[in-house]
Amino acid sequence: MKKTTKSYLTATDLFDRVAKILDLPEDVAANRLMHETLVLCCAEALRDEKMAFGNLFSQVDFLCKRFRVHLGDVVAIQKMRRDSNRRKSMAREDVLYGCRALSMFIAAVFETSIPSVLIGRIPPTNKPREDKDFAAERFECLRCIVDEFDDATIRVTVDDDEAETFVVDYSADHLRHLQPILRRDMQLNLLDATFEKNETDRLVPKLIVVEPDYLLDISSIAACFQPIGHHPLGYTIRNIAPNANSQALLLGNFAGRASTTSSTATATTIGEAPCAPISASRHSTIALATT
Repeated sequence: MKKTTKSYLTATDLFDRVAKILDLPEDVAANRLMHETLVLCCAEALRDEKMAFGNLFSQVDFLCKRFRVHLGDVVAIQKMRRDSNRRKSMAREDVLYGCRALSMFIAAVFETSIPSVLIGRIPPTNKPREDKDFAAERFECLRCIVDEFDDATIRVTVDDDEAETFVVDYSADHLRHLQPILRRDMQLNLLDATFEKNETDRLVPKLIVVEPDYLLDISSIAACFQPIGHHPLGYTIRNIAPNANSQALLLGNFAGRASTTSSTATATTIGEAPCAPISASRHSTIALATT
């Protein structure tokens, strides 16, 4: 049975966009339309989800796992996502393979079949993969998603053209603090990582960044470190405590009010009544700021 999500978009609408991509002349870039179609498909599939996703990479990965998309198709879908998000126009061959990957993703998410109008216009199989030897490589930064983990290793899927699955060794003392916060589907950045040749090849990073798309307020974290002790509730106490008041803050408030006053004073004259409260307010602010 054909499935639709609770929105105005259906699988048919998205397949129509794929057909438009295939109809584009070879000298017209298909990147933007292809990427927008992928974004729309993810938005529709995740409309009722309460989970927060850092980027499109995590959305696609989550949906592929939910709908049990074949690994080979997952690799092709993620490659299409990267290629369509670049400024450089995709080659015609890559556009065709990208349309196939996009069609497979739409069909999986909406639990339907690829329409007959696209059959014969897209390749019947995915683009052949090239074998790579990663053992001699050193990676400055690798983005990946956690598949599973134990006390010493993390199995991850790397965001690259091959979507390789690696085992990451985080047994080093400076990485042990990650164990209690690791979660499945968490995004990681592996910095300055190299391969360690042994019975099972392992990727050994010098540093691991957890959820790199989420920014931290360093000032809020610093507020948790007080002379009397360190605790996360320091952030809450700081929020409910009265705002600090100082001469510098008062002078700053006065500067803002004075600039507003000067910009509106052109419509009045000094002797008119409307200027009186402004003048009084100005003098009171100066008095407070210079006390």
